Amino acid sequence: MEDPVTPIEVLSIDDFLAAKFELVPDIVDGIIPGHGVIAMAGKPKAGKTNLTLDLCTATWIGGPFLGRTARQVRTLFIGEEGGPASLQKRLKSMVGEDSEMASRDSFLGIAMRQGVRLDTPDGMARLDDAMAAADPGFVVLDCLVRMHRLAENDARDMAALMEALEDLASRHQSAILFNHHLAKVSEGSAGGYAMRGSGVLASSTEANLILRRSKTRASLTGELREGADVHIDLEFDEASLQFRPVVNSATASRGKPSEEQVLAALQASPGSTIDQIAKSLSTSDTSLRPIVASLVRSQAVGASPASSGRGQVYRVAA
Repeated sequence: MEDPVTPIEVLSIDDFLAAKFELVPDIVDGIIPGHGVIAMAGKPKAGKTNLTLDLCTATWIGGPFLGRTARQVRTLFIGEEGGPASLQKRLKSMVGEDSEMASRDSFLGIAMRQGVRLDTPDGMARLDDAMAAADPGFVVLDCLVRMHRLAENDARDMAALMEALEDLASRHQSAILFNHHLAKVSEGSAGGYAMRGSGVLASSTEANLILRRSKTRASLTGELREGADVHIDLEFDEASLQFRPVVNSATASRGKPSEEQVLAALQASPGSTIDQIAKSLSTSDTSLRPIVASLVRSQAVGASPASSGRGQVYRVAA
């Protein structure tokens, strides 16, 4: 017997506008969406694993990431590249064995070399079970090529893979980020289409982030389905294995506001975005973001999703 056909639900315009749809806040304000599938691509040894590990520790505690605010959310890192000893060493460099981060009320789960596969029903069922047990709002897969044996240039294969990840993200109400490689000839390609494999990978994501790194500099660029493009100049700290945003001289000359100035701006205009606060204070968003993040952590300022579903708006706490 064939399964019954599920009818298409059609709502009138009045019913659709009256429906209550949840706006999920960003994992990281203006960089990492709070739902769906996200790609992080770079050349081998560019530092994708280090950057996403730093991102995971930021979501673990709700701390800063590249000068922006990371939302505290249960996080799961699944690694199929490298070994557990190497990963442990990297994490210790980032958080320290005695760091107060470990006492925070959150969860960061690590699964290393568990043979996770995304191209078989059993493999997807294992990942489904792991997500059900950990209940993460954010999942990192490191890296995509190690988790399937499909043809990367085949649009049908990649469409099936992305559909499976999108289904997982939707059912578990999570954001799933996968690390991937750039094509060998990628300098002239825009956004996610610089990634290796079929263009389906780029067109199926909520955000495509590209990490480029040379001996002297690095950058993170990106395209978001519902948000402004990302461009952050970075420097790499060999001691902590972390990337940090670079503030250029033109930006720095605009001045760094005080916490009191930020609070006054929010008193005058509650429900403002980072860009709106920066404009009112004649400063840069790069200078402003760590100050706002500190005010949020101290609970002097509250954050909530913007009405568009992209980014966050801020208000002085009652």
